[in-house]
Amino acid sequence: MTFKLAVLLAAITLTGTGCYNDSLKTAPIEGTITWNGEPVEGAEVMFVPVDGKTRAAAANSDANGKYQLFFSTTRVGAPLGTHRVQITYDPYDNLEDDKREVPYAEAIKMVDQRFRDGSVEVVVENKTNVFDFEIAAEAKK
Repeated sequence: MTFKLAVLLAAITLTGTGCYNDSLKTAPIEGTITWNGEPVEGAEVMFVPVDGKTRAAAANSDANGKYQLFFSTTRVGAPLGTHRVQITYDPYDNLEDDKREVPYAEAIKMVDQRFRDGSVEVVVENKTNVFDFEIAAEAKK
């Protein structure tokens, strides 16, 4: 597990709403994050339950753009039901501040607004769920 994902899961665990419950039904979620058709490494993906009864599930995409959501540090997936998808990504994340082409506040706006404000919703069903997302604000057609 990457350091960023561990920190993200810790934050969710500490600040999440609802109670963690072993009887809560979850399902595996995986997919690919792309930017103009190319895989994105380091995108932070969160599925936030619309009903607000449980905490969010989170992941970071790998070098192939693949992600697998975790509900906790030991439990994959997310609770069944409808979730808002939030994705953040800074294409200049690995660069020193003086080498960035765009300041962070502007770079994150390069992600499609729908993923920044959580207006994309998906339904997690009791099966392995696959959700692929193209996140560039102005994706090539």
